[in-house]
Formats: sequence, structure tokens, C-alpha cells
Amino acid sequence: MIYTIKNQFLTVDVSDHGAEIQSIRSVKTGKEYLWQGNPEYWRNRATVIFPVCGRLCEGKYVYKGQTYEMIMHGFAKLCDFEVESHTEEQLILVLKSNDFTRKQYPFEFVLKLTYTLEADTIMQRFTVQNTDDKTLIFSCGGHPGFNAPFNDGEKFEDYYLEFSRPTTQYNVLFNPDGLCTGERKLYPLVDNRIVPLSHGMFDGSEPFLQGDCREVSLKSKKNGTTITLKYDDILTLGTWKNMDENARFICIEPWCGLPAISGVIDDLETKLYMERLEPNKTWQTHFTITIKEA
Repeated sequence: MIYTIKNQFLTVDVSDHGAEIQSIRSVKTGKEYLWQGNPEYWRNRATVIFPVCGRLCEGKYVYKGQTYEMIMHGFAKLCDFEVESHTEEQLILVLKSNDFTRKQYPFEFVLKLTYTLEADTIMQRFTVQNTDDKTLIFSCGGHPGFNAPFNDGEKFEDYYLEFSRPTTQYNVLFNPDGLCTGERKLYPLVDNRIVPLSHGMFDGSEPFLQGDCREVSLKSKKNGTTITLKYDDILTLGTWKNMDENARFICIEPWCGLPAISGVIDDLETKLYMERLEPNKTWQTHFTITIKEA
């Protein structure tokens, strides 16, 4: 089922399946800013990532000597969430551990996704509760795709990412299978803040950036509209798109975790970039999406 939150700036539709945003539309212009999931290029729109970010080596991990299998980005995207609260400007969706999750992830948990509208900004908050008697080990993240170009007659190459201030950003390197190599390299930003965009850059070496500035905007040389993501407490910002020139979108992805290292089937208890939450404790993080039209 689709649930809508709305204010004078934005209308946002969210599905209870996967707690995934389905639409972000301007009230003023009616323009759709979220990628609409054309399966020819990428069938999703704004995947909720939990409890692993990216791929596992061979799709497997080990916990307490037992091997488990899990798909890329985890199982939350496959699950139906329950509605805890729905008001005009806020929606809270909840997923609790169940037989489906326990087969691939042997923990008891509650995952809440809270979507809140504040003026021209959407806040996407993750709340994780450990309802188990052992340490909960997880990561999470967002995977929203945005229409780019925003307008007809523009090219993808007219667009760029710009950090809110001069910054040093390091690129986490992946192999062709989407697994980490274990290396980071300084990413060459233009004027210490800009990433020019092109279809060809998404060949498996696209930027997955870690740095001292965690606010970035999608901008165009041809118009003044901007989409800004602010992810203060989240370490990594991924980018991705289908390389096809007809795929008119870009994913801008705040991740708390990273894929497995190539050739290493992770032991969950020692896997890098994972949160560790003690029993009866609660953990939160969030990022925001702000849309300012020209």
C-alpha cells in the first residue's frame, strides 16, 4: 500500500513494501524528482538497506560458526512493513524480526523508518532496537535515485555533484564484482568540491566517498534547481547509475557500512563498518533530502 505525506512544498509517496519512497513531487510545479523505477535500467527507486550494505562475498557470511546467505543490501527491501503512525507530514513504518528474517539473520530486532517533511526537506530516519539477548550487528543506508536531467533538453553531462565547502574525499575502491579491494585513494575533486558527472564514469569505479564534508548537492549548469543530501552521522556516500545513456537518473547513497572485501567471506562478529548494539538498546541515524527549485 502507498502512503502519502505532504506539505506546501512537497508530496512524498512511500510504500509499505520495503519502506521505499515511490515519489517526490513539487507541489508548486508538479515535477517528479525521484527516479520512477524503469526496470530496463533499474527497477527500484529508493531502496532501504538493512542489515548489510552492498554485496557479501559469494553472498554469504558466518556467525557463531554457521554460514548464512543474504542478498545485496539485505532483506528489508523484500519485506512488508507495518504502519506505526501516519500524519499529514510524517510516516513511521516498522519491521520486526520474523521467520523470514531469522533464516538469514539470526537476531531479534525492530527496524523503524521515519519519514518527516519539514518545509522543502525530507528527513529519513533509521531507528534500530535490539530486542535480542545478544549484541545486534548490522549496517544500514539509503539508496535514493533522482531523475537527472531534471528538464527536457538537458544532458546528464550538464550535471555535477558539489560539496557544501572545500573538502578532502577518499574513494573506497571496488572490484568489478562490487566488492571492496581494501584500498582507498584520494578522489580528485574539481576546485576541492565538485564531481563532474558523465555516463562513462559509472563503470565500476564510480565514487564511493568518505571525507570531512557530508553535505552534497546535485546541480546543473543549465538550471538553478538543486537536490541536497546531508548525512552528518553517516560515513560513506555512494553514487551509481546504469551506464546506458538512456538511463536518466543518478543514485546518491548514504551508507553506514560497506560491501565485503573481495575474496573474504565475513565473520559477522569481525566484519568492518558494522554497528554493534547491546541488548535492550536503541540506535538511530538519519539523512535529509532538500529540494530547492529555481
